[in-house]
Amino acid sequence: RLLDSRDNNILSNLTGYATTNYTKKVLTLLLKSIYVFLWSLLLVIPGIIKAFSYALVPYIISENPNLSPEEAISQSSKMMEGHRLDLFILYLSFIGWFILAVLTAGIGFLWLCPYISAAKASFYLDIKNEYNLAHPQVIISE
Repeated sequence: RLLDSRDNNILSNLTGYATTNYTKKVLTLLLKSIYVFLWSLLLVIPGIIKAFSYALVPYIISENPNLSPEEAISQSSKMMEGHRLDLFILYLSFIGWFILAVLTAGIGFLWLCPYISAAKASFYLDIKNEYNLAHPQVIISE
């Protein structure tokens, strides 16, 4: 929401996320975690693959609060087809910053965590735009 919002007040953007359909968002993220855990019981690799497949769930449920938790998880899985490796490479690109943050006794994480969150949100917007172009009958947005 922050990346494509025209509102420059960060507090109003954050409180909007926290106050609208909060219970549904928490239940959706809990269900996502349960699914990843169950996939991880098979072996570690399927759990990692599903964690990457479900990575867009928080963004989808935030933009489309009318979706059920199962629909948001399924939509994330569809959108991430062919993009799981891209997200993995994005995460790998932060290894140097992570090491630097550890070397600063953790102080660097004050800058690294928001940077990773913004990069992941930008990744979502790119995937959403690509998905909407490829599937014009299914628009992911309010």
